[in-house]
Amino acid sequence: MTGSILTINGDITGIFAPESFGIFVQTGSNASNQGTININAKKNGILFGGPNSAVNPRSLLLNGGNVNITTVESGTDINGGIIDQSATTPGNIDIKNGTVLTVNSKADGIRAKKGTLNIQSSTVNITAEGNGMAGNEGITMNNSTVTVDSRSYAIYTDSVGAGTSSSKDITINATGLTVTSNKNAIYARNININSGQITTTAAGNNYAIAASNMLTLDYSSAGDFIKASSYFGDGSNGFVNNVTFSKEFMILENGQRVDGSSIIEELLNGLAGKTLIPYNGSKFRISIDPGLSHGTFTTDKTSGNINEIVTVTPVPDNGYEASSVKYKVTGSSEATNISKDTNDRYAFNADKYWHMITGSFAPVNYTITYDGLEGASFENGAANPDTYTVETDSFTLNNPTKEGWTFLGWTGTDLNSASTSVTVAKGSTGNRTYTATWENDNYTNDDPNTNNGGNNGGNNVIPNEKKDPSPEKYIDDYEEPEPNRYEVFVGNLYKGLLLRKGRKSEVTYWVNKLTGKELSLADVVRRFVDSDEFKARNLDDVTYVDSLYKGMFGRSPEEWELKYWLDAIANSADRDNVLAGFLNSDEFFGVRTKVRMAKGDVSNRAEVKYNQGLYEFVLRNYHIILERTGDAAGVEGWCRLLLYKEKTPEEVALGFLHSKEFENKQLSDTEYVTILYKTFLGREPEEAGLNYWVSLIQNGSMTRDEVVKGFADSPEFRAILSRFGL
Repeated sequence: MTGSILTINGDITGIFAPESFGIFVQTGSNASNQGTININAKKNGILFGGPNSAVNPRSLLLNGGNVNITTVESGTDINGGIIDQSATTPGNIDIKNGTVLTVNSKADGIRAKKGTLNIQSSTVNITAEGNGMAGNEGITMNNSTVTVDSRSYAIYTDSVGAGTSSSKDITINATGLTVTSNKNAIYARNININSGQITTTAAGNNYAIAASNMLTLDYSSAGDFIKASSYFGDGSNGFVNNVTFSKEFMILENGQRVDGSSIIEELLNGLAGKTLIPYNGSKFRISIDPGLSHGTFTTDKTSGNINEIVTVTPVPDNGYEASSVKYKVTGSSEATNISKDTNDRYAFNADKYWHMITGSFAPVNYTITYDGLEGASFENGAANPDTYTVETDSFTLNNPTKEGWTFLGWTGTDLNSASTSVTVAKGSTGNRTYTATWENDNYTNDDPNTNNGGNNGGNNVIPNEKKDPSPEKYIDDYEEPEPNRYEVFVGNLYKGLLLRKGRKSEVTYWVNKLTGKELSLADVVRRFVDSDEFKARNLDDVTYVDSLYKGMFGRSPEEWELKYWLDAIANSADRDNVLAGFLNSDEFFGVRTKVRMAKGDVSNRAEVKYNQGLYEFVLRNYHIILERTGDAAGVEGWCRLLLYKEKTPEEVALGFLHSKEFENKQLSDTEYVTILYKTFLGREPEEAGLNYWVSLIQNGSMTRDEVVKGFADSPEFRAILSRFGL
């Protein structure tokens, strides 16, 4: 079969051949027409018994294509993914020619009970509750990629303790091999490792590499390495200490050179958990200090010729910066400083065969700027701090006082409206700006012709208003158990657009216009924006857009939102167009709907219960991730999932990232990580951080979803969620 998909579901066995027959599977003749076989079975994926002369004399040949096997029952020694049950006659298993084999088994993964297991130019992934891979007469891996995760022996030959035949060997050539095992990981009479990249880990007192007769290591290529959590045991375990290391090696973690001709058991045991690579006196290798705190480093190359220039990039944790960048060389306890070159890069000449990059990271010192304090003072002189770091304990701003004025609160960083209780939490980052806002205690509307608050036509706020000699109460001074939503809406317009509270009589005027259906919410907004008082602010474009967000939505714009409107203005949109965009937006639709509801009622386009913060959070994901306005049905669906706690905000963001619409963008890793910065941190990425996350994806250390989790767990994202009340 070529380019096709075949699925086999077996009550007991997927594919079975009795003792006198073999099995030949080929799903494609080249890379462009590979087919797929999926086998789901209770006990055995593929079960066979003896050789077939037609396949010379292999019992099973997988000759290209994709083969996926799942078995669900543990138990007898014939259960598993691919099993040769021959009693006497050898039955070999050959996997070759680009085959991609995946086995998930509750029993063994692959077992050639009386034959050999040969993997050639293929990819094999095995997860097994029993043994991973077994070949009684030997196992050979050539030019392949193999991953085995086993709860028992991972890779072994049955006759470990008997005979001297080379057919009992495990031989590895130019293969990437990753093994995890609860018992011995790689276990045979003779183990010959000629080249490849090998990481092997065994649990407890078991051995990652155990040879009962001879372990031979013959590395030469620069990319070769072996890292084993342990090597064979002492005499009480019945292992002999025959070891042949034909080359000189180096421990990557510390640069120690290892003379292969002088290996003894004590030295070998000292190699456990270390990365062993070929030593070449004309080449250098780079490692990174594993004991760093608050960050790490990356380099533009990890190996090369002696005296090449290596560039080092610090990758600090959020809120930290590199305070020193150094390297160590073999045999020296002193570290050498790495200075910045003319291109503002940390660079050094790699003149030794091993260098370990080290250094330190310190908290960034952020500034806090305060405005609006002219003529103000603080009780007992307790002024607020001018700087802080990510490690500074949480602190709350002291509020100022000023004679003749009432302090209304602070506006600025991370605040949607003025607040008299502003706390900077430990772990916060970034420079901050706060502005003290005030109300004149002696303010009265002396001029009946002053156009305050946007009443159209140049008239005063409330026609025929009489001057009241006593101070008038303001809307925020009234505490009602069920506040009128129109009052709240109008009050926000006064605060956001005119930077003051609306007097009770002013607010009542507009509320009467709304309840009497003389004006719509959009009409009232336009009256405020057209008022002399608003125009007198003489706002630049940035402050104009910021004021609309604060007045209409009760919040500051996010960076991407502000940029969107400024770009629109730069491309010939006038302020009337911008205001029309706000009035026709989904977010203002939500405001209109909310204002017209009694408190706690259900409502939106499809009768979905959700609050304003939840609604805005969903719209934010549409704008940043999908780069469009949310459609009514889509917004409703996501809001419902959040409201009824069927999904967390993190899961909703991940849902957008997994959507077909987003995946169809086919973003590069750099573009993808940039979206994560905007979504979860609310900012553009810095170069070092961007390069760090992209490198983790590209070198296979983390998947995109794992990187998303790292962003979603950040303090910045928690702060964003807090702003939306989530």
